[in-house]
Amino acid sequence: FDPSLTSTTARDNTVARFLSNASNADCNIQLSNGVDHSAQIGIVGNGAEVYIAQDAQERLRIDSNGDLNLGNNPTNQYGYKLNIQDSAIIYAQTASSGGLEAKWHLDNSAQLMEFGTVTTDDLALVTANIPRLRILSNGNIGIGTDTAPHKLSVKGTISMISGASATQIVNI
Repeated sequence: FDPSLTSTTARDNTVARFLSNASNADCNIQLSNGVDHSAQIGIVGNGAEVYIAQDAQERLRIDSNGDLNLGNNPTNQYGYKLNIQDSAIIYAQTASSGGLEAKWHLDNSAQLMEFGTVTTDDLALVTANIPRLRILSNGNIGIGTDTAPHKLSVKGTISMISGASATQIVNI
């Protein structure tokens, strides 16, 4: 700790400050229970990247572009703003108990991507902030309508195309 530093070099609410004496040196804080678990928070190189590790496995990294990398191998070789490399599931739940739950799961071994709700809520695809297609919790699909009493319910004109130029319009 360097007591000569002023509030212009550290934030006013700084509780502790750790400085490395070497330029471009990694710096980290390690927390351990002294037996079998540890956690690290640190910066890499010139401070352009910040990471969090748990039991010697890096779990999160914010890279020099501000991109967030999560998972078992948090590197961002493709330059995405959010990069997840893990068991490939994103799960979200509203704050209230019994609220809406959604998931996105990638299963490489089954060559399957699942996206949807976990609870009995509907799933809607939205453009211009307007629901265009809705999959109800019972499996029925509505296009242009919030209700779908049948397996497929369409509100509006249906166009069926056969061949390169033939169009058949059916109004139901």
